[in-house]
Amino acid sequence: MKKLIVFALFIAMIAGLVSCTQDDTDFLRNYLQGSLDSIYKGIHSKEYKEAIGNLNEFELNEAFLEGMGYEADYFASYFQMEMLPSAIREELIPFYASVYSKAKYEVGTISKSGDNYTAELTIYPIDLIVNYVESDEFYAYVEKFNEEYADVDMEVEEFETIWATGILNDLKKRLPELGYLEPQKIAILMQKDSEGYYFINEPDMNRIDEFMIAY
Repeated sequence: MKKLIVFALFIAMIAGLVSCTQDDTDFLRNYLQGSLDSIYKGIHSKEYKEAIGNLNEFELNEAFLEGMGYEADYFASYFQMEMLPSAIREELIPFYASVYSKAKYEVGTISKSGDNYTAELTIYPIDLIVNYVESDEFYAYVEKFNEEYADVDMEVEEFETIWATGILNDLKKRLPELGYLEPQKIAILMQKDSEGYYFINEPDMNRIDEFMIAY
């Protein structure tokens, strides 16, 4: 799971959504679309803010940036860094905001079953990072980095800064080439709790996050 805090926020927001009619299909479609746009793109529509009862643009932007920060932390783990220097983390946040601005997903059919709804969601995984790590460019970078720094005595923060900067610079150059892998269709269960509030379970939210960017 890449963005634990954002997922917790997602649950809290959805918990604030109460059924308002006997058939909430259209409302939930707009709500799910708005949730994804807010969390992944930092776009907070008027309809979405009204649905969650939060018109505070600043708070929603803070939540979006927090999510990008957790994605930066995942970057460090994925590229096997011992620690993530704060300067690199600050650079990764706007980088991931740029990447996620290209996120592609479509809310499809929403069907009702009893008190619950199932939404069909199609996600087009962003191929930027997986294409890079499978490229000759990345292997050449790793080889050159090891040759230059494997036996150099330096602080961990300096070492990781050099390592991450090289990767980040390569990825930034590839941003104009960003594309998508084959679309992934998943079913999202929107359930009601005992008080009549809708929520999306954690496994479904994990799957959404897993498919947004291919690593």
